[in-house]
Amino acid sequence: MLLCDGNEGWGKAMSEHAGLRVNPFAGPRPRRRSRIQGRRILYVDDEPFVRLAVACLLRGAGAVCVSTGTHDEAAVLLAFEPLLDLAILDFAMPDGDVGRLVRRLHWQRPALPLVGTSAADRRSEFAARGVDRFLLKPWAVDDLIHVADWSAAPESEISVSGP
Repeated sequence: MLLCDGNEGWGKAMSEHAGLRVNPFAGPRPRRRSRIQGRRILYVDDEPFVRLAVACLLRGAGAVCVSTGTHDEAAVLLAFEPLLDLAILDFAMPDGDVGRLVRRLHWQRPALPLVGTSAADRRSEFAARGVDRFLLKPWAVDDLIHVADWSAAPESEISVSGP
């Protein structure tokens, strides 16, 4: 799991290195901030700088970001992290196709909203694997809030037990 120390200058440099939009640490527009405040978000990406930049971006907006570098790490994390409001999944990962993780998430957390992300437009590939929300990299917090469309309260408990 990556943590952000809140240093805006360092975080901005990391976000630029990771390809995120300029100054994403300004945070979401005030009317949308309450929609992400307190949300627990799983972010799965194999690029450490991108994970760190996204963690800083989300923390700056008031969310909690738990991140992993592989689909397998994300699957293990699911057993220990019962409170999640959203999962953001990168498509191209060294440990295989995102479809395996999506199937596991649908089995363990059927109510957990999933958002796919990639530098290339892979909406159709994500949709074919059961992920109907997509963010094209680079994205900002307002983009995430728009596609997430949360209806449950933050930190709603989701069962980790399976059949």
